[in-house]
Amino acid sequence: MRKISSRLMIIILSILGLLVIVIAVFISGLHAIAPNGHGSIRGYVYATSDTSLQKAVWCVINNNSSIEKHQTLKDDSSVDYYNDSVNYITINIKAVNGIKHQYTFRYYGDSELRATTTISELFICYADGESEGNGNLRDKNEYKNELLTLFEEQFIKKLDSTLNLQHTVNNK
Repeated sequence: MRKISSRLMIIILSILGLLVIVIAVFISGLHAIAPNGHGSIRGYVYATSDTSLQKAVWCVINNNSSIEKHQTLKDDSSVDYYNDSVNYITINIKAVNGIKHQYTFRYYGDSELRATTTISELFICYADGESEGNGNLRDKNEYKNELLTLFEEQFIKKLDSTLNLQHTVNNK
């Protein structure tokens, strides 16, 4: 009787684990299907709370000489929505050749979802002002790959190290 209970428990736990993964992948992919939106160039999923992810993001930004927070103000001196550090964060990353590339990213989900989840994601909305949603980067694979390589080398690898976690890529 004890063996049946143990086996049944393992099966139930395995099914629950798979269900959590399926739900997380489904939820993290929803941002890519919004009509007329910027879409997602690439998402980076972490098995950590949103608070931990945000702290690590700022640690990487503040401690990397190749990265700077992009500073923009509107004509009325208010902060730009796409760079308000709440809805969107815009950074510049300097490549080896000295050219700066601009990336705008955000965290997946609204504040209520982010406050309760143990799986967090950030995704690139714009790279050098171009996005997937409006089709600008869809046909520029080489350029897109160069932008993603720089972002991952200078930002995501350092974020992985800071969190002591390995991200999962979400290409939706």
